[in-house]
Amino acid sequence: MTVWFTADTHFRHRNIMILDHRPFKSLEEHDEELVKRWNEKVKPGDTVYHLGDFCFSGIGRSVEFKDRLNGNIILIKGNHDGGMTRMRKVFPDVHKTLVIEFHGRKVRLSHRPRRDWAEYERKVEEGMAPPNDGLWLLHGHTHLGGRKVHERQINVNVIFWDYYPVSEFEILSIMEMEENLPKWRQLIRRLYGQIKWFAKMRWLFKELPQRQAPHIQERAVLPSRRERRLLRRLLEQIQTRIREKGRRPA
Repeated sequence: MTVWFTADTHFRHRNIMILDHRPFKSLEEHDEELVKRWNEKVKPGDTVYHLGDFCFSGIGRSVEFKDRLNGNIILIKGNHDGGMTRMRKVFPDVHKTLVIEFHGRKVRLSHRPRRDWAEYERKVEEGMAPPNDGLWLLHGHTHLGGRKVHERQINVNVIFWDYYPVSEFEILSIMEMEENLPKWRQLIRRLYGQIKWFAKMRWLFKELPQRQAPHIQERAVLPSRRERRLLRRLLEQIQTRIREKGRRPA
């Protein structure tokens, strides 16, 4: 039996195809292809943790999609899924957040990532955002503006995995690689991730039609003051580490 992770399938959600630039010609093709790719990987006896935003429709359609998918599905509720009572009519096992044992580690599952954002502490208290407890975190929620791997967080949103679920072995490989990186390489990777993210956000704001998300367009494209301070601090740490080593990194 294999354990799988996925998030943000957004079955029946037409607008998500536009916002994510999902490469399908129609909503019907999108939904059918996601079902097909899921069942190519997942066997009937496997376990799948779906980390939220399963289906953008009523209970009936949600049940239809759930019944077509292989595996025992455990849902971590997302912000588009509706209330706990509603989702328990679709999935028998539903959580706001969950900690599991994973190959000798404790790993937290949540729809949302850890990050600085408005009302974060309140969302943590409500169980709708993960606490900053130092555990590895698997999550979804962030789309084109998100990052696949960032500071002990792995984003299993389907758009980062070619619209397939992610196996436990792929997740374990990423964790081991990140844990075994030297500190100075981790710093460089964090810096590179920040720069790549800023570049992607600039592209997104430029390409996103005004009619789709005017409130996003109004936000500044350039990094905030706090983000610029973080980048400067990372650069200083890297330079200090390189001086201590007496050489440049290979």
